[in-house]
Amino acid sequence: MIDTPTSPILVDRQLNMPGMEPGRVVDASSRRFEGPGGVESASPDQAAFLKQMAGRLGADPTDARAGTPEGLARLGAERMVSTALIEPLVREARESSASTGMFAPGPGEKRFGHLMDRSIADSIVASPGFGGVVSIERRLLERINISLGIHESSGAQVSGSTEERS
Repeated sequence: MIDTPTSPILVDRQLNMPGMEPGRVVDASSRRFEGPGGVESASPDQAAFLKQMAGRLGADPTDARAGTPEGLARLGAERMVSTALIEPLVREARESSASTGMFAPGPGEKRFGHLMDRSIADSIVASPGFGGVVSIERRLLERINISLGIHESSGAQVSGSTEERS
């Protein structure tokens, strides 16, 4: 007798299960579930999906914020601003102020300096008073809600996520 696997089979990073065939259209209006924060959503395991995405962004998947669309939007906005804007500035400041001779950076600083730059950039962006993240967070939240099929009033959740950080 041949045993069949009971867990979902992952093929090329795609979920391959019965009912998930390519080209199959699911009527999402027939099944609605209560999502995080009392918001209607189209899938019962959104929190698991959002936590997986947060893990890909480098966050702790066990963090309670990572399982909500608002938390994922905030995290994505922070990572985007940190990586694209702040980290290059911190790196340039570190490299331009490097001394020569006896005070020159050692092999450890040369090899791991970029990790310190990333840490400093992340802490700058995560500070509650940093306003560059809010507009990107709002746009990401709109996109996440559209892709997850969440219906809510516009902008209600973004203001709550920024007040948490204060």
